[in-house]
Amino acid sequence: MVDIYETIELLCREKGVTISALCLEAGASRGALTDLKMGRIKSLSPKTLDAVAKYFDVSIDFLLGRPPFDFFALIERDRDNFFGQILDDPEEMKFCYGIDRDDPASATLQSIIEYIGSNYKAISMGAEGEWNFEWKDSIIRGNLLTGKKNPPAEAGDTGAGYSDEVRAIADDIMGLSPDRQEIARTLVASLKLQQQAQPQ
Repeated sequence: MVDIYETIELLCREKGVTISALCLEAGASRGALTDLKMGRIKSLSPKTLDAVAKYFDVSIDFLLGRPPFDFFALIERDRDNFFGQILDDPEEMKFCYGIDRDDPASATLQSIIEYIGSNYKAISMGAEGEWNFEWKDSIIRGNLLTGKKNPPAEAGDTGAGYSDEVRAIADDIMGLSPDRQEIARTLVASLKLQQQAQPQ
């Protein structure tokens, strides 16, 4: 279970503010945060969660440790190994999120939160210390349309420039096995070439 108070402390350290300053500037209840720290309450009110999330520009899911952020504390302690297992294009990661895979310690907390929230549905650590990633459906759909084997760093509008027929095929093949997805990618590429060859 994620310790919400520890998460808030981490965000405060990153931003260079105290808990008291957070409460004053965000309009959050200092008493509620003290109760949370002392274990008298297990969570914060929706109003306080919203105020804290807006102050730090993070999602409430991040504060509560909901997927894909349920292993975030472990990711923070294991940044080198975590980013060493990611297959995204290093240049895209650096350009889109400011994350240098060769020096993940230099990445800001905010950029890591944004990267994880934009790309993953779930993250977990296996028994052997390996990280397991479950991509968001929009990332997978984008791969099917573009033919990329690794997820792009930024999802964007994955359907731009494609006919309704191509988009429908990509939607239909989401649940196929990897070998059938490869066949489907070939089909999608073929349809795109046919579409481009047609006179405008």
